[in-house]
Amino acid sequence: MQVGVHSELQQWAEKQFAGAKLTDVRRVARVKKIAETMAVHPGRSIPQLCGSPYAVKATYNLFKHEEATPDNIQAGHRAVVLQEMRQPGVYLLFHYRTLFFC
Repeated sequence: MQVGVHSELQQWAEKQFAGAKLTDVRRVARVKKIAETMAVHPGRSIPQLCGSPYAVKATYNLFKHEEATPDNIQAGHRAVVLQEMRQPGVYLLFHYRTLFFC
């Protein structure tokens, strides 16, 4: 992968997930790293995404933590999306059951 693309994905993950509602900054950093890696390698499993056994264990431990709910992890991302949607434009929103066009 090109260095510029990787840098862009790192910046994207930072912006989208910096607002995760997790009390430990290390968990927020792990969420950002997971998001970045998933963006670089979509469709891979956690063991395939992580570069070491330590990273695999840390990722699973994050998801086992009681505060690591989808709502808490996605809180920053949702806030960013809502802010961006305040700008004029056409948006395609995906929902697990339907598509919304705004």
